[in-house]
Amino acid sequence: FGTTSNLQRLAEAFITMIATTFFLASVAIAASPVTVSAQRMLLASFDGSMTRTWQDTNDPVMGGQSVSTFVVKNNSGIFDGNNKIVPSLKAPGFCNVRGEGKEVDISEYVGGSIVIVARTSTPEYMGFRMAFGGKGIPKTSIFGGGSFKAGFNVTSSSWQNVSIPLHRFSYDWSGYTGRCDTKDPSKGILPGQQHYCCDSLPQKDSVCPQAKYLKDITDLELWAEGVEGIFHLEVNAIYIDMAM
Repeated sequence: FGTTSNLQRLAEAFITMIATTFFLASVAIAASPVTVSAQRMLLASFDGSMTRTWQDTNDPVMGGQSVSTFVVKNNSGIFDGNNKIVPSLKAPGFCNVRGEGKEVDISEYVGGSIVIVARTSTPEYMGFRMAFGGKGIPKTSIFGGGSFKAGFNVTSSSWQNVSIPLHRFSYDWSGYTGRCDTKDPSKGILPGQQHYCCDSLPQKDSVCPQAKYLKDITDLELWAEGVEGIFHLEVNAIYIDMAM
């Protein structure tokens, strides 16, 4: 079968090949936090592989003073800003970035989760929210609804997968707070509108994500809302996963 020296050379070559393959695989994994599988659908990325138009909007459109920017850099979307008190409401306003794209059907993931691959330098900021919208999602007030929204926290300056189960999203969120568990201010003699959540009190099943509302999703939104303060958020990708 060959001399001892030939066998040694073959063994050394095989070990080198395995080590090189492992190194290249490790580099690829480190460079891309998203693991692709049949259980997941990519909704947004910032490496040029997906076309989605992003637009930044702040509460000055309703008399507020908040400021923010959104830029794409180094394969990430970078959302920076300062959410300030709205003088007329005497409460924190909002900063929002909305990404519009082609329609996608995510109805088969109704029992799954939205996953945001993100990092932050402001882990103390507690006002981050995620929303997604499309055809047929009910709008529950002048300023709120028309999309499903839920809060999330990012706790590290290193990349992490932030998983938000779909049952935490509600389309009945307040245009004043961005939350589903608050009641809007009264207007004269008219009582304020009470909003409802999917999985916590006050609760209604009808406000939960249902397959019929998930067939034509076009918009993804990131919010800094209802909490005063400076924030910094970097997003590498957003996808939906069948797992909770």
